[in-house]
Amino acid sequence: MNVLIFGLGNHGGGAGAAEYFCKKGHNVTVTDLRPKSMLRKSLQKLSHLQISYHLNGHTVEDVKNADLIIKNPAAAPENPLLQYNSNIQSDLSYTLPLFDIPILAVTGTKGKSTASASTASAFTQFGWKTFLMGNIGISPFSVLENIVNMPKKNKKKAIIILEISSWQLRDLAQYTDPQTYNKFFSMVVVTSLFHDHLNIYQSYKDYVSDKMLIFSYLKQDGIAVIPKNTTPELLRRNISPGNQSVFTSSSIIDHTGFTVNIGLLRKDLIPAAAACINWGYSLKETFGALQKFTTLPHRREVLATVNGVTYINDSAATVPESINFCLSSFKGKIHLISGGTDKKLETGTFIEAYGGVDSLHLLGGSLTEKLIPLLVQSSIPYTGPHWEMEPAFSDARKRAEIDTSNGFSAFVILSPGAASFDLFLNAIERGELFRNLVTEASKSVKPGKSL
Repeated sequence: MNVLIFGLGNHGGGAGAAEYFCKKGHNVTVTDLRPKSMLRKSLQKLSHLQISYHLNGHTVEDVKNADLIIKNPAAAPENPLLQYNSNIQSDLSYTLPLFDIPILAVTGTKGKSTASASTASAFTQFGWKTFLMGNIGISPFSVLENIVNMPKKNKKKAIIILEISSWQLRDLAQYTDPQTYNKFFSMVVVTSLFHDHLNIYQSYKDYVSDKMLIFSYLKQDGIAVIPKNTTPELLRRNISPGNQSVFTSSSIIDHTGFTVNIGLLRKDLIPAAAACINWGYSLKETFGALQKFTTLPHRREVLATVNGVTYINDSAATVPESINFCLSSFKGKIHLISGGTDKKLETGTFIEAYGGVDSLHLLGGSLTEKLIPLLVQSSIPYTGPHWEMEPAFSDARKRAEIDTSNGFSAFVILSPGAASFDLFLNAIERGELFRNLVTEASKSVKPGKSL
């Protein structure tokens, strides 16, 4: 069979699909709009396999010659080339019908990776054989291979934690009809809903509509775990009240109506706690399991304290609400590196966040160009726009070290609230550049001085 991977990408999905079908003995062709230099991570992973590559663009011939196309979520379903082939799948539409263990699916604007990873960590502590996959960067094809080879007796306490994006949900609905397939998800968790991806979607309503597709695949007796402020959106989807659990910043109301006060639990772990409690674990068991989870890279990640300045990598923050959430986690003088590529989001939340920091250092990009006149109007000082990470980092570091020399606690925080593509390959590269600069700063500390 000739299999075409339509969009390789760098997040694991395309590479996982290519590897799976290649190992099954099929003829695999990989195509992507980007050149080899921008796909190094995925190409390195596949370097040991016999695969044909057609990069720098898609072709009609590749599409017509394929017996099966696995489409990357970043490729729009309405791409005109796809009209030349009727056998198109996404990684999830192909794999989900083949799994025979429970699936707990997590989506949301922000917090879904942390919720997925922390839930998986907790279930592992509870004694489950846990498989994490999806938008978090783990291909469902690699998980499928592991589960197919698992002894039946071991599947009795095995579970998949799936992080799923709006684009993946859109593709899942495009290629699997929920009316003709069995429902896939035993539990669905929605972490948050903010305006996002409005550079791709026509409206917030369209974005939310794709997110809500997740409930089309919830089993009849499955449980929907949702933040309280999204309840009206979900009620319009006619989710049975008996299948709903609502969480707030201080409590969880489980699907039976019982209220659990969660006290001092980290706010970013509340969706995971709600999932565990609705699965049947006690508050004590849940707290004990979640205490073992720290944080994911690029998400309010504390990197180091150098010369009294603490450096925080929050590069995964790509909406302004995430900036506010990050800033609320740290008390002291805040020196913020922010800005980047425009996603056509409302600018008011940015100005609100920036007005509360001690210094602001802007990365160059289309959003930054839009924000500068508003900052001037609001009398909020800033440096930049900086077209590399180093000068923004240097300016923020100097300001922070002045604060620490005067006896204050100081933080340098990278929390862009924006996409990365004007300057960086992706948010991961942006965060790694920041991390490298922190490492270099620690090396510059003179012997005898404390980090």
